[in-house]
Amino acid sequence: MRTGTQSVTCSAGENTIIGRRTQIDDQGHCPGKTETASVRKPSHDFLKTVFKTRPLTDSPCNPYSATRYRYLNNSVKKYARLLGKPMTIAQENGNLSLLGEQLGLLLPNTQEYRLILEDGILKFQIVDMRNDRYLFHLPCKIIEETDGDFKELLIEFFRLLQKQYGLDSFLDNQYFEFAFQYFERDSDPEDEFINLVNRYRKGDICATLRQVDPDKPCSFKGLKKKLKMFEPYTQREKRWKELISEGLQFLRKRRCLGSMCMQPDIDPENYYTVGIEHSLVIIYDDDGIEESFLEFLNDNAQESGFDFFSAGVKTISPYIKKPLELDPYIINFINWIKKINHELYYI
Repeated sequence: MRTGTQSVTCSAGENTIIGRRTQIDDQGHCPGKTETASVRKPSHDFLKTVFKTRPLTDSPCNPYSATRYRYLNNSVKKYARLLGKPMTIAQENGNLSLLGEQLGLLLPNTQEYRLILEDGILKFQIVDMRNDRYLFHLPCKIIEETDGDFKELLIEFFRLLQKQYGLDSFLDNQYFEFAFQYFERDSDPEDEFINLVNRYRKGDICATLRQVDPDKPCSFKGLKKKLKMFEPYTQREKRWKELISEGLQFLRKRRCLGSMCMQPDIDPENYYTVGIEHSLVIIYDDDGIEESFLEFLNDNAQESGFDFFSAGVKTISPYIKKPLELDPYIINFINWIKKINHELYYI
């Protein structure tokens, strides 16, 4: 288990990133940098919602005026009424920190609030956070341990999962652009890790990962056909047939997965934000390269923030009609991915 500010690994396959959360002091200030906020343009088709938390120390519109506090206060009061819960802070209190704490107490432990500036108005935004620090890195080494129809079924499954959610091949992500250049400096053929790197670059591991490349031919109809024809002979094969059958609802067509960006206020051109494409990745194995990859992600998450899967985001106002409603598709998809993860690492 890694500790401190680097990362915390809760289990194989499911890793957590330590990120920054918005904390508001009595004057309404956030810690950290205070440059003008910017939003990174989504680069993957399954990244639906990206927003930045407002840097409160650099607002052009004096967000702490009585009028703006009253708007936030009335927003929280309305949200409390929608949830059927009491609201105890007086209208004239003026303490933004206490108002935020009050809103936080109204929310379940899987949700948090953010302060954002939208159309010149300071607003609270409610976010589903249940998967904000999880990485699902699914190893495909299993295809080396199988053969025949079972192997073909797994290859088709891994290809289609990546294709339908716009995932890159593990060998094509930005980590390797840095890693291979760095590791090339060490040419010692006796070094075990360098040998592992070379297996990823042009050896057997590279060949295995290329078998599940999302650019290779694959289709939903092809997977269904292989699934129908496949006759499992072992308990392991039976479990995989059940898991893939359960996942057909998520592999039928492309679908956006909601996410939120938790970047500090930095220049996105000069920093490497951990995108949501790194939250779900088909890797080879839980080996030294994966460990190095996780350290790389955690380092960049600390510097530049990270994206994550979210089942719901809602901006509240004094005029909202309903509280945050979660997208069951996202919840069910992540629960299914967790089952796949468990099968790959623990069975």
